Formats: sequence, structure tokens, C-alpha cells
Amino acid sequence: MSDKKLDLSRPTGTRDFLPAELRKHRTVERIVRDSLEAFGFEEIMTPTFEFFDLFLVKSGEKFREETFTFKAPRVQLDERDGEANGEDARTFVLRPEFTAPVCRFYVQSDMNTFPKPLKIFYVGPVFRYEKPAPGRFREFFQFGVEVFGIPGAIADAEIMYVATSIIKRLGIKDHVLRMNDLNILRELLQEECIDEGTQDKVIGLMDKANGDTIKHKLGLLDDTTPGAIEAAFADALAGIGLELTLVSALKEFLHLNGSFKDDVLPHARQVLASYPKALQALESSNLLRAEQLLDAGGIESRVVDLSLARGLDYYTGLVFEIDSPSLGKQKQICGGGRYDRLIRDFGGDDTPATGFAFGLDRLVLAAERNGALAPDADAARADVFLFAFKPDLVPEAFKLQAKLVESGIKVEISLTDWSVKRALQCASKLAFPFAILLGEKEWKEGKVALKNLKSELQEVVTLDRAIEIVKETLSSTTK
Repeated sequence: MSDKKLDLSRPTGTRDFLPAELRKHRTVERIVRDSLEAFGFEEIMTPTFEFFDLFLVKSGEKFREETFTFKAPRVQLDERDGEANGEDARTFVLRPEFTAPVCRFYVQSDMNTFPKPLKIFYVGPVFRYEKPAPGRFREFFQFGVEVFGIPGAIADAEIMYVATSIIKRLGIKDHVLRMNDLNILRELLQEECIDEGTQDKVIGLMDKANGDTIKHKLGLLDDTTPGAIEAAFADALAGIGLELTLVSALKEFLHLNGSFKDDVLPHARQVLASYPKALQALESSNLLRAEQLLDAGGIESRVVDLSLARGLDYYTGLVFEIDSPSLGKQKQICGGGRYDRLIRDFGGDDTPATGFAFGLDRLVLAAERNGALAPDADAARADVFLFAFKPDLVPEAFKLQAKLVESGIKVEISLTDWSVKRALQCASKLAFPFAILLGEKEWKEGKVALKNLKSELQEVVTLDRAIEIVKETLSSTTK
């Protein structure tokens, strides 16, 4: 056996969760899951790892650079014998996002034949090799939501409404919904005969400039100015070969934000006056209708921002992000949009689609920062501590435990040979609300001793009455 000391450090960007920390995640997860089901969404699941080729379709260069890839262990053995093993010879990847796997699942399964709209959600870990920061990890957790089969503003508004409603239900009051229609920017670039690859680069540059502008407004970038952000954006656009007139128009997009009808539309008409196709995309945009529907749904904390440009290559129409400024630079807690061509790119039929993803870790952090997720480090792990005075009563205690659990009460049976005094001290320290003490005399009479560990009140009652008291007390304390 080696004398070398084992390195017990965890990989950078990963976490261990103590019970109190994990309870917060499960609380938020339960609220999100219940809310999505209330809106008519059904859950699916895809593998944690996929073939790397899947993400060469439309996930974007940045994603491909940040993936965790690996080969099957058996490949190395086979290669020694000169035998390449089909599937195992391919490169696998820990999923960096969910949309590509879900589209793969949709195309290769019966999902594509289901009645439309198809409304699904999923949750699980994703993996990206990024520089860790507060709220940003290399293994993190996402909730994703997709609506397949429905084009138009109503579906766009619905997913934004669902996302924002859940964030409001979580008590995240400082949220801001920002939305845009990428058709406007795409039409402008196509009108100038910009190829699709260069368009994707422009969108990526716009995405960075937009993010830096928002962070500066929040006081998160002290080492720059709006003018410097705009100048860097313009230089980068010129660097990929764009003409100065187009660069000038794109710089104006950084200032086109507010209400679509009252603020964005009038000014955007002036900027796009020399670009008839882009102007037509502006006039026919679903932004106006989506804005009206969100107004009707009571979603007030929102803004249209024509410089919002999601970093993934597959978006085709309305896109949106939801920020929680309390999180600082990692402020984004939700992002999504329309991707009407992605199913076709994966070999399926033309299928309109839209969706979004929540960063579950950031939802938890934002709820905490907004004071909506109270710390529960002292929360009891069970409602009742069950103690048998004598060893020959332990089998009866097990029967009792089963009945309490069947009644919906969380119970922990004493596993030690401690005295009743020491056992109850431990139960009180663990914040158990009640203890049920099983003594020979009481048990022969069909009763138990029920002790309220907070008030110290103890009474001898039937088991049924003990269950009633526990339930009534717990119910009143959770209201």
C-alpha cells in the first residue's frame, strides 16, 4: 500500500451540499416544478452525457470550447490490439446545455408525433469549463422549458410570462425581464449581404457589449465607461470587416431600449430608415404583441432592448433574459427565446419552438438575497423523536414508527442505549418539536407519553390523540 497521502480536495467549480444547503435547493426546485406543472408542462429526462458531435450542430463555438469531453475506457484497451470499437471510439461529452439533447430526443422519439403544443420541462446538472465565480460553477443545475409546434407572439409571451411568474412566486422582487427580436438584427445584416457565420460573430459581440452596458449601469464595472464599451464594440465590428455605415447603425442598437411602442419603435425607425427589410422586420415584430400580452398578465418589470443578443447560434426570433441585480455580475437567472430552425437542423421536420432555462443555483441565491428563502440551519430533520424505555419495547416502537410515518409524520427512532434524559437533551438540541416516550405501563394501557420539547409539556394520551396533537401543532406553526 502506498504511503502517499490521498488528496481529498474537490475539483474546482464543484460543491458539496450540507443538509441545510440542500434543503434550500429542494425548496426552490419544488416551487419551480409545481409551478410548471400548474402551467401544463410535463417532465422528461435525457442522459447526463451525449456524443460530442451533437453539440457541433448549433450550440456555438464558445460552448464547444467549454465542454468536458472523454473517451470510453474500453477504447484504450482495444486500441492496443488494433481494434477500434465503433461507438466507444467516438468522443463523449458531459452535457453543457439541454436544448441540443432535447431536440435530439424530440427527433428520434415519438415526441414529434404528439399533439401540439408540446409543453415539456426537465431538470438536472450541466457542465462547463468556465472560470468559477460567485453564482457560477463548472457543475451547476438547470431547469429547462420548451414549447414545440406553436409559432407567434402568444407562445413567446406565454413562456416569458411563465418564467417571470415563477420568479415572482419565489419572492425575487428585484427581477427585470429584457426582451428583443433577433429578426430585426438578422434582417439588417442580411440586407448588407453579411454571411451567417459573420452574423453569429456580430451577435456575439452585441451580446458582450449589451452585458457590459447593463453591468456598468448597475455599478459593476468601475474600470470602464459607456463610451469605452461602445468604442470597443465598434472596433470589434470593424475588425471583422463591417462597413462604417453599418457599424454606426449597430452602435445605435445599444441605446434602443425601453417600451417598444413608446421608446424603441420611434427611434429604431430613424436608425433603420435606410434599410427597408430591417425596417419591415421592426414593424412586423412580435415584440409589440408580446408587450401587450405581458401587460395584460401584470408583468411590469420589463424592458425591450434591441441590443440584447443571446450568445447561442440557434435563436431565430424573440429572445429574453431575466436578471436579478442583487447577484452582481452573475445577475442572469433565466434566459431563452425562439429557435424555429433547430429541429430541422437536427434532421426533423420544420417545427417552431421556443423555451428558456433557469439557473437553479442562481435562483436559490437570488431568493436568499431578496430575503425570500429564510435560512433553516436549525430545522429539525424529523417531527417526532421516538424513545422506548426498555429493549423489549423496541419492536413495539418500530410498529409505532410505521404508523406515524403512514400518518404523514416524520419520525426518528432512538438508536442508542442512552438514558431518557440524555436522549431528550439530544432531541431538543436537534430541534425536534415532539418526543413520544414508550413505557411499559403506558403501553399496556394503549397509551404513550407525548412531550412537547419546546414547551416541556408532557401528557399521557392514546397514539391516535398524539398524532392529532402533533399534526395540529405543526399545522399551526407553518401557517
